[in-house]
Amino acid sequence: MLANYLKIAWRNLRQQKLYSLINIGSLSVAISAALLIMMWVQNELRFDRDVPNAERIYLIRNEQRSNNDESWITLSSPYPLGKTIAQRFPEVEEMSQLTRSSGGMISLYVDDQAFTEDYVAYVGKQWFELLHYKFEFGSSTDFYQHPYSVILTESKAKKMFGRVDVMDRTIRMDSTDFIVRGVIKDNPLHSSFQFDILFPIASQLNSEERLKEADNWRYNTHYTIVQLHPDTNPKATAGKIDQLYAANRPKESWMGTMSATMLPLLDLHFTNNIARSVFPHGERSTVEIFAVLAFLLLAAACVNYVNLAIARTGMRSKEIGMRKIAGASRRQLFFQIIAECVLVSLLALGVAMVIVLTSLPSFNAFTEQNFLFNPLEPYTGALLLGCWLVMLLLISIYPALLISSINPLNMFQGIGFLQIKPSSFRQILTVGQFSMAVVMIVGTVIVYWQFTFMQQQHKGYTSSQLLTVQVPRERITISSFEESVAYGEKLKSRVQSLKKELQSQSSIRHVVRLNTETIINNGHFTSGGVDWDGRAPDFHPEYVDFGADEDLNKIMKFEFVEGRWFDPQISSDKENTVLNETAVKRFGLTPPVVGKRFDDGVVIGVVKDFYHQNMHEKIAPVVLRANAPNCSSFLIETQPGQVTNALGVILSSFEERFLGTPFKYAFMDQEFDQLYRQDKKALQFTLVFSGLSILISCVGLLGMVTLSTEQRTKEIGIRKVLGASVASIVALLSQDFMKLVLIAIVIASPIAWYAMRTWLSDFAYKIDIEWWYFALAGGLAVGIALLTVSFQSIKAALMNPVKSLRSE
Repeated sequence: MLANYLKIAWRNLRQQKLYSLINIGSLSVAISAALLIMMWVQNELRFDRDVPNAERIYLIRNEQRSNNDESWITLSSPYPLGKTIAQRFPEVEEMSQLTRSSGGMISLYVDDQAFTEDYVAYVGKQWFELLHYKFEFGSSTDFYQHPYSVILTESKAKKMFGRVDVMDRTIRMDSTDFIVRGVIKDNPLHSSFQFDILFPIASQLNSEERLKEADNWRYNTHYTIVQLHPDTNPKATAGKIDQLYAANRPKESWMGTMSATMLPLLDLHFTNNIARSVFPHGERSTVEIFAVLAFLLLAAACVNYVNLAIARTGMRSKEIGMRKIAGASRRQLFFQIIAECVLVSLLALGVAMVIVLTSLPSFNAFTEQNFLFNPLEPYTGALLLGCWLVMLLLISIYPALLISSINPLNMFQGIGFLQIKPSSFRQILTVGQFSMAVVMIVGTVIVYWQFTFMQQQHKGYTSSQLLTVQVPRERITISSFEESVAYGEKLKSRVQSLKKELQSQSSIRHVVRLNTETIINNGHFTSGGVDWDGRAPDFHPEYVDFGADEDLNKIMKFEFVEGRWFDPQISSDKENTVLNETAVKRFGLTPPVVGKRFDDGVVIGVVKDFYHQNMHEKIAPVVLRANAPNCSSFLIETQPGQVTNALGVILSSFEERFLGTPFKYAFMDQEFDQLYRQDKKALQFTLVFSGLSILISCVGLLGMVTLSTEQRTKEIGIRKVLGASVASIVALLSQDFMKLVLIAIVIASPIAWYAMRTWLSDFAYKIDIEWWYFALAGGLAVGIALLTVSFQSIKAALMNPVKSLRSE
């Protein structure tokens, strides 16, 4: 019986090639998109869940609160907290700590070959046992016993050495050689601990001076992670940590208070609002939205199938009637339709798998991940099965119940299953499908204009002509404080001469030294260290400290509210300060601001607020100083059309002064793209998703129009014989569908308004949602739908009426 069902189903597919192509095509596109989205969703939901005993592992999260009621949350803790916990807390089974290198790019050397890393990680004892790393070579024992050791992931070992078995090979960092003591498996995509190069914390604290500096309760420098015994109360453990803070942290007023909570490892990935976290974090709401969108996209394709199945009910009434006369039961008819749906869904699933395999490299590049599509892998297999079952349920149940319950009398009355007219049900589905498409079009328009708005806010300079170059860290050996001071002076002199040389080049317009690595993503806050007349003794607000040469204003072109910029001819300006508007308000400075004492100088100017970090964040107080004692980078503006020549000069000048030392540079437009990478991805995603929604909706609409014209072929022929024009016939065939599209626009507009208002709430600075966004989206939807309908309508209207009426 099953073979017979499938045989009939295959015959029906072959006889209705166009509708089969529409159904399988739209379903396969929707399934492939849903599979890719759900692979990402599944990965997000799996974060850190493969770690044994993950439900008993916690990170110590701290909330710091200043005396002026400002607060911020961090996952880092004082270094001595770990040792104290291990000694005094019996409920702690295992404890380890981690910290990352700071100060920008790290240079590593294998023989004479240099490798640059954004950072490296330092870990304490029990780290690899606590998180259950898998060693391919070596073990953690030698790593812990020898401070100058290093452990690499497989991919990093292969990149640096060309092979994986690299035990006892040497990596040089600064003036120290580190021995490879182990190679571990690559971190899974769903791990929060994406560290490829790990050193012992002991190698970082390799002198009494460094150990003394770290071994204090003043600063949060290390991430502390613990595994608790079963049945331990995490809140009680956090309370004991609070007691340690109260007993050991300095009682200085500007430090405020600090309290601890135990953050479960399983909650780490979806925990946000954390200052300077080293772990990748996601948004649970984003995951939920993507999962819903994947379902809606699949549902939109299923609507096409159901619509066409309902529309073709009348055409199949003779077939169903003959089967009933021949003795077929309703149950047999039901399973016949189910068999057709199973065949279509399996074919669509097969095509979708081919599409997924083909598009996976592009998807990996978009997500910056390395997803693998293996149907035999349990999670992927479950995802495939889930998508197929959802699709099968959506496309099979109503058509099977409708067609198997066909009654000749109901057919004449236009009544379907559950006393619902098939035409009414079809219209509801079409409206729902186009409503989704309109929501996506509105979303695309608003995301595009928000992204354009963000680009326009950084208009004080031409980003394509600006680049930052980091001052390299050299391979030197420093064995005393005096040598360190001497090297600092030598480096300062070298940097100053380098600036003069670069400034003299015809291809370079301006050169500025900075104490920060970037001017558009400087969100590094500090508090304390500044004073002014009228400041309350316990008032220590956070601010962003900008140290730069006097030439910075030539590039940034600050707009002044009052006062002036630094003058290199005025020696006292080295002690003076320029503030932004937010700093004036936050510090409580009253007019006239210019001339007020600030630290050892005075305020000489107030500039309008400018964007110094991501526009998701509010502009912070900024203190600008005309010196760069800790110069870490150069900001260079090239002459128009001279970017290539200028870059060549810069590279050769740096190589001459920092021979054999790699250095890092980035153009401002690249930094901008990096800063708003996630927002750009949101724009790209909405474009793709909107395009797929429109494509699926239009394919369904095309199928419906094609079927409608087939059913009205003789009507169209008679109208043409009676003198109807092509335009009137096109209007006749199009008007019903256009009504549905207009209804969809009315329904979708408030949904889109609410969704996009929620999305924009994540930005501190955003566009207003204007009425014309909806008018533009509606016009696009109507135009696309009209183009789709007109294509088939014009074809039907141009048909020779003699052919249409020949059978009569």
